[in-house]
Amino acid sequence: MSGALYEQEQREANNLPILTKDEIITLVKMATIDTAIREGEDLPMDQYTNSDGNKFVFGTGHGVFQPDIYRDLLNKAYKIIESNPDIDRDSITRVMKAEISKDHVGSDPVTMKSDSPENETMVIDRMRIDVDYNVSSRFPHYVKVEGIDEKDIVFRLQTANVKGSSGYLSWARIENQFGEELPSDKNLDINLTYGDTSILKNAQITVYGYNKGGLMDQMMDYSKELTAEVSTPEPDTKPAAVMDSNNLMF
Repeated sequence: MSGALYEQEQREANNLPILTKDEIITLVKMATIDTAIREGEDLPMDQYTNSDGNKFVFGTGHGVFQPDIYRDLLNKAYKIIESNPDIDRDSITRVMKAEISKDHVGSDPVTMKSDSPENETMVIDRMRIDVDYNVSSRFPHYVKVEGIDEKDIVFRLQTANVKGSSGYLSWARIENQFGEELPSDKNLDINLTYGDTSILKNAQITVYGYNKGGLMDQMMDYSKELTAEVSTPEPDTKPAAVMDSNNLMF
């Protein structure tokens, strides 16, 4: 990635169009995949495929970085922005919030609605969930999200105490919806797993991504062509250490 950033300086010096830092980081994610042989291992790691066809490796997130694929992605992106300088390249951020009553129990679902303009469809790069709640006894360590995939998914929360109160701030970073579409009229439901002794005060999902049909959307499609050439078979079973019957993902 550092080399790609340096390359942008050289391109700019030669009056060639350059990629943004956001685009470079997103391309890095596209250039990651599990490999059959890595550091002495001859078996593929367990993989999960999202509804957009992007694969994620349990234990390593997006996967193992492939420099050759990254080089191909950079070259393809340069070709596109040189031939089509007006292509949509905007990085966009949308916030999803819920109307929450003052006595809302954390285990009860709340509906998150986006602030997206009407008829907008964005392609997801990553998401972040933030929740603010009070706890009387049992502590919630997970948040369940419904509506971003074919099945409900539970994410582990990172938590900090609000000094001098029973309040907590928790958050979770979500990477495995990479490439999936989020229309402006799409709502998501969330609730705190084991949150029956919690009072939810605020909840927010921040979605980072790009406009459908733009440069990064086209590059995601192209990256799947490249990674398909080096993909490894998926094992039949999933290791219990990284996924259990409640679809907890780590």
